[in-house]
Amino acid sequence: MSGGKLIKKHISSFEDLSDFDIIINCAGIGAKFLTSDKELYPVKGQTITTWKLTKKTPIKYGVTAVSLNQVCDTAKSKVNMLG
Repeated sequence: MSGGKLIKKHISSFEDLSDFDIIINCAGIGAKFLTSDKELYPVKGQTITTWKLTKKTPIKYGVTAVSLNQVCDTAKSKVNMLG
């Protein structure tokens, strides 16, 4: 890392994170408790990133045995999020 710090810690709410510029949320189903969102539910699978799928552009990363529930096309990017 160039000038950054990696901090791993248990938090009970997003208010615990007010001192950080960038947060990478890996809470998984625990996000339900962080956000108090009763509509969150567990889904089996993984999230992968690929290059945009065209006839000439291959998949950058591949994952086997994954049921893809959503495809999020990041409009101004050359990347797709599958998960």
